[in-house]
Amino acid sequence: MSLHLQLFGAPSIEVNGVPMSLRHRRAVLVFALLVLRGGRPLSRQVLSDSIWHDHDPDAASVSLRRALADLRTLLGPEAYRVSSTDRRELGLDITDDFACDLLAFDASTHRFERDGDLAAATVATDLYRGPLLEGWSDECLEPERRHRRESVAVMLEALARKALHDQREPSEVLRLCDRAEATDPYRETTLRLRVEAHLSQNDHAAAEAAFRTFTRRLDQDLGVAPSAQTLDLATAIPRTVAPDRPERTEPSADFSSGMEFLPTNPGTLIGRQDEINRLVERALSHPVQEPIPRPFLTTITGPGGVGKTRFALATTRQWAAHSDASKVVFVDLSCLPTNSPSSAIYRTIATSLAAHQPEMRDTSANVEGMVHELLRCFALPQGRQGIPAPTLLLLDNAEHLLPALTFVVADLLRLPSSSLWIMATSRTLLNLGDETLLSLPPLPVPVGDSVADVNESESGRLFVARASSVQGSFRLDESTAPKIANLCRRLDGLPLAVELAASRLRTLTLTELETQLCGTEDLPLPLLSGGSVTTPKRQRTVMDTVAWSWSLLSRDQKTLLARLSLFRGGWTLEAAEAVVKFPPLPAQESLIAMISDLVDHSLVQMEDQKSNVLPRYRLLETVRSFAATRLNNEHDSDVQADTVRRRLADWAVAFAENAYQGLWGMDARSWVARIGAEESNLRAGLETADAPTAQRIVRGIEPIWWRSGRFYEGLSWQEIAAVKAEQSGDSDAALPTRLTQALFRRNLGEPHQARALFARAIKGARERGGTENLIYLLHSLGFLQRDDGELKLAAATQTEGVILAEEFARQTGEALLLAYQWRGLAAVEVARGNYTEAEALCNHAIERFHGAGNAVQEMMTLPWLGRALIGQGDVTAGYAFFAAALSLAHNHASVQIEQEAEQGMSDAMLASGDYVAAVEHLDSAHRLAVSLGSHEGIALADCTKSALARKTGQSNPRICARTLFDPTVTRLPYPTFLRVLEEAGKAADASDLPGIARRLRAETEHACDASHDGAGGWSPRLNTTRVRAAYPPDWERSLAKHGTHFIP
Repeated sequence: MSLHLQLFGAPSIEVNGVPMSLRHRRAVLVFALLVLRGGRPLSRQVLSDSIWHDHDPDAASVSLRRALADLRTLLGPEAYRVSSTDRRELGLDITDDFACDLLAFDASTHRFERDGDLAAATVATDLYRGPLLEGWSDECLEPERRHRRESVAVMLEALARKALHDQREPSEVLRLCDRAEATDPYRETTLRLRVEAHLSQNDHAAAEAAFRTFTRRLDQDLGVAPSAQTLDLATAIPRTVAPDRPERTEPSADFSSGMEFLPTNPGTLIGRQDEINRLVERALSHPVQEPIPRPFLTTITGPGGVGKTRFALATTRQWAAHSDASKVVFVDLSCLPTNSPSSAIYRTIATSLAAHQPEMRDTSANVEGMVHELLRCFALPQGRQGIPAPTLLLLDNAEHLLPALTFVVADLLRLPSSSLWIMATSRTLLNLGDETLLSLPPLPVPVGDSVADVNESESGRLFVARASSVQGSFRLDESTAPKIANLCRRLDGLPLAVELAASRLRTLTLTELETQLCGTEDLPLPLLSGGSVTTPKRQRTVMDTVAWSWSLLSRDQKTLLARLSLFRGGWTLEAAEAVVKFPPLPAQESLIAMISDLVDHSLVQMEDQKSNVLPRYRLLETVRSFAATRLNNEHDSDVQADTVRRRLADWAVAFAENAYQGLWGMDARSWVARIGAEESNLRAGLETADAPTAQRIVRGIEPIWWRSGRFYEGLSWQEIAAVKAEQSGDSDAALPTRLTQALFRRNLGEPHQARALFARAIKGARERGGTENLIYLLHSLGFLQRDDGELKLAAATQTEGVILAEEFARQTGEALLLAYQWRGLAAVEVARGNYTEAEALCNHAIERFHGAGNAVQEMMTLPWLGRALIGQGDVTAGYAFFAAALSLAHNHASVQIEQEAEQGMSDAMLASGDYVAAVEHLDSAHRLAVSLGSHEGIALADCTKSALARKTGQSNPRICARTLFDPTVTRLPYPTFLRVLEEAGKAADASDLPGIARRLRAETEHACDASHDGAGGWSPRLNTTRVRAAYPPDWERSLAKHGTHFIP
């Protein structure tokens, strides 16, 4: 089997020596473009855009598939060579009896350019039978044709120069010059060789005739004059006066620097200095002289409104300041219509170039050659060292001109000039092999809410600067900093959005602005408007900026982006597959490829990736809010919003139920991180779910609220699920959620609602005979009774639960419920002071949990064992169990148990007399309690702090008094209130305040008697009133002498 292909001149294809019909021109063109890649894959998108750039994207895709089918039919048994490397790219196998004149030409050309091999140049020029696919008018071929023509001319000139040097027959030199001139009739180097050949034979008339013919051709065809070097050659022709110059002047080397042509008011750039420094350093270090000099390309990408033009201009000015004799050409491409052809792009570049040389007249002939010549003149050697002038060609706003611009830039990159730097700003990659990419992210946002946090963030400084220019009295201070930080985070630090938001301070207060921008799920994009009239229309509002990017997408890309807007907190590929990948999105195209296309359009951002973490993607809030309006467009049948929302709810419940299992396993910490990343998406799924699905979602992630102590947040989630169930008419279905809310409120010190709900639930469980559910309910009710000081009643309730759990274990073999109840009863016994019984119960429970491999329940039991041991005086053992609980809590991401363990370790060190260690643990316990918002944790920390003060002779009765006079004291569980009350009395006694101490001791005895005789527990209002009565009216003044701070 063999495949022979001829692409120079009239094309031909032979399979096994048999010529194939080329009636399917598009199929042959596809084949040629694949060959031009030299075996490297080629994107289907680039291929279809190159050939069918004037078609609708969908029609172009269909045409490409049809052309591929025709190509495979044409190749017959060799069709296997054309394959899909993946669903985005096509490849061509050029091994095993594959012969192509173009590939042989390129290989020989490379050897000539690398080694100066004239034999290779002879082979290459012999292979060149004419332009690539001669007679075909396809625009995508022009850069490739021009490149080969240039290479042929250079090699023919090298061969002619060698022949001239070897003093061969002039006819051979002239023949080579004729061939070079046939490829490019405007090459001055070819003319000079021809003149030298004539002069070597003293044929002065022929030399003069050749010169006059050439200068006339330049003037008539291009409207340009020969260079000074070519004109000077006329003086070497005897008996001939150098011809007058044509009417127009040659393009001289005396171009202006071009800085005066840059936009005058791009605004002040805040931040980005490190990126500018790196980019300028690279440009200045680009080698000026190489064996084969080449320009280099930098593409600055980023989402609309990120400040690409401003950044490019700042980079340009810094580069020009550090580069001697530099020249800058700014080309604004935004004036060109979308999908303009390459000829229009060349003309726009030529216009900008010609602005530097006003005497050059405009022309419509061979505008590509004019651009090449002007850039050549820009790079003419400067100064005595003869170093080419550094030139920067800045192509601004390029995204709407692809792929035509890609071919233009590829053509310019072939110019033999290492002093040319091409910089392009675009929301989309140019996809060139030599492209250096700099992706500009939004500005960093404040990490906190302080003045320092705002000042340290670039987006914060930008907001303050713009706000100050709008409102002269605007100041950054402690009152405005949190609002500015919130606004910057809400706007993702996107410069355009930040500036437009600040401009609204003309008519809104900062508080009103924050409320309007941060108080809704989706950004109110119309509020982010009012940009300068000097900027392009599409950049005057955030909505117009995003709409411009939207307009450049294909239909499938728009559908995907609209669906992705439902993810509020970013997404993984796995989540996107489950939620958004369904028809009309093509099943055969991978989702990662489609998302990658949106990344290339700067619409999807890839989040910073950490090791062993699934990659995540997200939309900037401005983009997400815009796409969400398309998601909610009922007339867009492609998006299918209801289906997307249903699939999001299905994904959320599957994730939540997997998370529930993970949170109880050894991989709990990683699951906590995953839930944190997906929290916004789970909330969105919860809001769109039906009642049963909502119940399953909140049940699945319930452990996270217990571990983190974020009970208020958990309450809001539970409320959504409960209301959905109640609105569906099934109030019993809402009961489990309401009970969880009651337990959350109990932990927040609001137990009153919980008692009534549990009474109702327990009654229903007894009537229905649900033993397992009844055991759980009794366990929770026992803790509520304990917190209320009803210790006897709590013991009876937990004992009933133990009896039921023992019977349940005998019937089912499930013993974990029994261990669960042992722990509940142990907690009551600790409160009653029965430490020996509590220790035994805890040991039984831990043994059972450990045997079942349930490390989480073991972790939750260890603090109770530690308390029981310390209560018996075994401080060392108690400390060890608290330390074990701390280690497990860290592994399982339970902040609440971490706080309890640190508090217990502090109490143990206090009891052992190691006050330094006690303070270290106390600081951690207090910090964690504050982060949890735990009134009980803060109160216990205050008790330990007061006890430390007494032990070190620095008694400070204000510490516990402050807790007792705090309104939140009514939220404390009874045992904690009792401990605060007792410590307050001890502190008063140690501070020589006998009256206060006596009354506090009496109140402590009263509270203990009330609990031990079962006379109704402690009433927060009664006790706090009586406790406060123990202090004289001037207690603040009486305690003032004891100071307000304790530092052991």
